[in-house]
Formats: sequence, structure tokens, C-alpha cells
Amino acid sequence: MGAAVGFRLGEGALDQRMTRFAAALLVCASSLVAGFVHAQAPTTDASTRQQMQAGANAEMDAQARARFRVGQSLYETGRFQEAAVEFAAAYDLSQRPELLFNLYVAYRDAGDTSHAVDALRRYLAAMPASLEGRLNLEARLQSLEASLAQQEAAAQQNPQTEVVYVDRTGAAQRSTHRSPVGLVIGGVGAAMIITGAITGALALGKVNDLEAMCTGNVCPSTAASTRDSASTLVTVTDVMLFGGSALVLGGLAYWLFGPKVEEDRPPVDGSAFCAAGTCMAYVRGEF
Repeated sequence: MGAAVGFRLGEGALDQRMTRFAAALLVCASSLVAGFVHAQAPTTDASTRQQMQAGANAEMDAQARARFRVGQSLYETGRFQEAAVEFAAAYDLSQRPELLFNLYVAYRDAGDTSHAVDALRRYLAAMPASLEGRLNLEARLQSLEASLAQQEAAAQQNPQTEVVYVDRTGAAQRSTHRSPVGLVIGGVGAAMIITGAITGALALGKVNDLEAMCTGNVCPSTAASTRDSASTLVTVTDVMLFGGSALVLGGLAYWLFGPKVEEDRPPVDGSAFCAAGTCMAYVRGEF
């Protein structure tokens, strides 16, 4: 019998070839993934930047709308110059040319011709030629420019005097004067002297009546009341005259030699201004 002859590949060689094939496949896959990631990275970054930019633009638009609404409120209350500030801020934030028209109207109503001309000129330059009412606005711009040129020419021919304000406010001054207490005391004394003169005249009348009623040193009983009245009036007269004289002298001495009163005198202030050949001034003080 003949023996069968055959052969087998070594299992180790096959395993090596399969290992090399798997390694090559892994390297290719890694290269493909790396290439895909590298290709997608710029796209992802650009998308992120666009989203961030969109968010920033939305926030600026919200701020612009808020400033615009404030400007509208100010304009409706007649505060045109302040409204113009808000409209300008809204335009700076959003760069919407329509806001330049609001800016022009606010400056126009505020009487600021120079800024109104600038705002209207920028508005017309930013808007398309097909803008509705463009011809009227261009005519208005020409009129404002002519008016502004006339104002500038008049200012050069007749220069206005600069407004000059002068403010002089004096500081409070300390003053010293005699106390009025002495005058009050003297016044009371003078009143007592006058009263004493009146009671003295009445007492003298009573004494004359008593002398008429009496003979020598003998007086009837009916003269007793007259005598008492005369005595009372004489006493009152003495008190009034001597007491009043003492008070007058004491009050005069107190006024001349007594302590003096110190007080702060209110300041006197004044202001003045001149413009265009006209001057005005005022002085205010307390006395």
C-alpha cells in the first residue's frame, strides 16, 4: 500500500498574517476617524462662533430697543434733547438707519439745527434711493442747511458777547451792638415818671380842695376823704417819680456800660450776567 502524502500550513504563520492584517485595518480606521474629526472641527468652531455672534447681536438689539423706548417717552414729554441722546445710543447699538430719522426729529424739535442737519444727512445717505418721501426730506435738508449757513454767517458778522456770570456771595459777618435791655428799663422808668406827673397834678388839686375846705388848721369831718385821697396821691407820686428816675438812670447806665450782644449778620449776595450787549444783576440780603 502506498502511503498518502499531504501537507499543512503552520498555524503560527497564519496567525501572524491575520495579526498583521488586523493591525493594518486598525491603522486605516484610526486614520479615517482622525481625518473625519479634523475635517469636522473647523465646522464646529465656525458654528459656535456664529451662535455666539447671534447671541451678542440679540442682546445689543434688546438694549437698543430699550434705549429707543426711553427716547420715545422723553420725546412725548417734550424733553427733546434728552430724547436725542437715547436715540443716538440706540443707533450706536443696532446701527439701524431708521433710528437716524428719530434722531433728526428730536434734534429739530430741540432747536439744535446743526445736529439735526447731520442726522438727516446721514439718514438719507443710508436709505435707498426709492425711499418714500425722499424728495421732501431732501428739500427739508437743503432748507435746514441754508438756515444753518445764515446763522453761521450772522454769528460771524455780529459776534455775540460771551455770557459772563458774576456771583459775589459775602460770608456771614459777626456784628456787635448794645443790648436793648437798658432801653427797655429806661422806657419803663420814663412811663413811671409820666404817671407820677399825672398823679402829682391830681394830688395838687386835692390839696387845693382841702385848703379851701379848711380854715386855718381846722378842717371839717367831711374833708377827711379829701385828705386821705390827697395823701394817697402824694405817696403814689413820690413812688412813681423817684422809682421812675432810678429806672431811667439805671437803664441808661446799662445801655452805655452793660454787656454787648454779638450776632451773625446774614450775608449779602449778588449775581450778574451779560450777553449780547445786555446786562442784568441782582442783589439779595437780609437786614
